[in-house]
Amino acid sequence: MPIKVRLELEEGTDILLLEDGDGLLLFERSGARIIKGGITSEPGPAGG
Repeated sequence: MPIKVRLELEEGTDILLLEDGDGLLLFERSGARIIKGGITSEPGPAGG
């Protein structure tokens, strides 16, 4: 099943997007922020 991801990035943002088998692992290198998400019926924690 395809996964559609929409990213809205600021100019110059350097990112790496990986698939980890359970969902998605989004690592934004410019800000050193790691955001992990997947397919779930519950919302994730606010602010990571």
